[in-house]
Amino acid sequence: SVLRGDVSLFGVDASLSYIVDDASNTAEQLSFGAAATFGPVSLSAAYQEESETYVDTSGDFNAKAVMGVSASGTFANATVTLAYAATTATVTGEDDKTSIGGKISYPLGPVTLTGYFVQEAGGDATATTFEKPNYGVNVAYASGPISVKVDYQDDQETAKYAVDATYDLGNGLS
Repeated sequence: SVLRGDVSLFGVDASLSYIVDDASNTAEQLSFGAAATFGPVSLSAAYQEESETYVDTSGDFNAKAVMGVSASGTFANATVTLAYAATTATVTGEDDKTSIGGKISYPLGPVTLTGYFVQEAGGDATATTFEKPNYGVNVAYASGPISVKVDYQDDQETAKYAVDATYDLGNGLS
C-alpha cells in the first residue's frame, strides 16, 4: 500500500508518499516531488529514499535512492529544458549513477524541431565513468488534420528511427 498526500500552495504543487508494509505496519521509502512555474520558467524536483526491505522482482519497482531536478523555459520562442538526476544504492550494493541532459524545441510555423543530449556517468563506485551518450532529433509537422513526425535517436550507440503520419478523419477516427 502507499500513503500519499498532495498540496498546492503559493503556486507550488507537491506530493509526499511512503510505502506501507501491511504485514508489519511500517512505512519506508519516503518519496517527495514538487513542481512550480515562475513566469517563463518551470521547475521540478523529486527525491525517493532507498528501500531497505523491498526487492525489485518485476522491473516495476526501483529500490534505489533517486534525486532529480529540472528547469524548463521558453525564450525567444525556443523551449529549453535542463535536467540532472542521480541514483544511489547503499543497501543493495549497486553502483551510483548520474545523468545530466538538455533538450531544445523550436517551432517554425507548422514544423517543430527538437533535439536532445544526455550524458550519464556511473557503473563504478565513484560514478565518474562516462557511458556512451544518448541524443536525438525530431521533426514534427502538424497542420489541420495532418500530422507527420520523423524521429532519430542514438541511445548509447543503439540507433532508433521512427516515422509516424496521421490524418484525422473526425468523429474520433484517424
